[in-house]
Amino acid sequence: MRVFKAKYFPSLSFLKAKLGANPNYVRKSIYETQSAIARCARIHIGNGENTSVWRSPWLDKENGGLPYTPNPVNLINARVTSLFEVGGRVWDVGLVRDVSEGRDAVRILNIHLSNMNVEYGWKWILNSKEKFSIRNVYRAVCGEYLVQPNPLWNQIWSFNIPLHVRNFLWRVYLLTLDVLATRKVFIKGQCVVCDNGNETAMHLFYHCLLPKLVGRSWSLVLKDEKCSLISSICSFIWGDGRQQWIPSGSAWVKANVDTTMFANSGGVGLGIVVRDEEGRVIRARQVRLNGNYSPRTAEALGIREVLSWVKDVDKLIVESDAMEVVVEIRNQSLVASKFIVEDCANLTNQFSNILFLFVRRYVNQAAHVLA
Repeated sequence: MRVFKAKYFPSLSFLKAKLGANPNYVRKSIYETQSAIARCARIHIGNGENTSVWRSPWLDKENGGLPYTPNPVNLINARVTSLFEVGGRVWDVGLVRDVSEGRDAVRILNIHLSNMNVEYGWKWILNSKEKFSIRNVYRAVCGEYLVQPNPLWNQIWSFNIPLHVRNFLWRVYLLTLDVLATRKVFIKGQCVVCDNGNETAMHLFYHCLLPKLVGRSWSLVLKDEKCSLISSICSFIWGDGRQQWIPSGSAWVKANVDTTMFANSGGVGLGIVVRDEEGRVIRARQVRLNGNYSPRTAEALGIREVLSWVKDVDKLIVESDAMEVVVEIRNQSLVASKFIVEDCANLTNQFSNILFLFVRRYVNQAAHVLA
């Protein structure tokens, strides 16, 4: 990509480049993606010194990432850093509300800021990891992000049951043998119960010999209340019910962290429970953060809060039920917009030994309840 930029757009940003006269096939092909990238790429704020408040795409999905507020003549060259408190990397709430309309003020204050002294980064807003890829550009150009989701998933997520039970149902329907075989996993897709057809979700709960013995598929004929009850029972028997939290042992301190999203009032709740090698609680904390964050960002902020708060131990194990965040902290090359992840990595230097582990939601219940 750097070679193409140096050759075709050497003196300006790709998002502001023009096609030019008599372009070749490569230049025209690259230029065709410009509108899709402009819709989906946003600046990830660093120190804000080179990001224009009014001309750079640094806000959320609305209005192409630009503010709705008309550009004041006396602030035409204002940079994002001018909206920070003096000497700090936090928003000056009063100033933000003075220079922007109400909806823009909310959009600005919902942006989390990193402690790293870097200019800026880029993030891809249509990807949960905010990571750019050629596949995502292709999907944006083809309009695949506009496709409506399968109503089955809406039914599963609408059940009034704990999140880990809903996740269990999702895995039951998604990870059948037929699906695994389709994804090139070396496994036979045939049902191992009746040996009569591939193990699809419909076969497993409707056509298979086992559900025929007890009647039609319970998920198709029972009311939501009974579906919720049976789902919880199945999850306890085959899913997370057999797992439990265990002490660390060997002088290690274990910290569990989880987050809760407040959809109605906005904001995020963080729950942190720290226990010694014998499982005794030595400290616990609940933190409330204002702003509308994505679940992934909220989980990363929770881990950063743990590392900032627990400083007087040598051996620390951090357990979280956010698998993607744990993997990214352990391998930062997997994520593009990684300011918060790098904050966590920098904070690990204060510990002699530290481990980041993924655990199931049921195992992380103490932190979840506290959040």
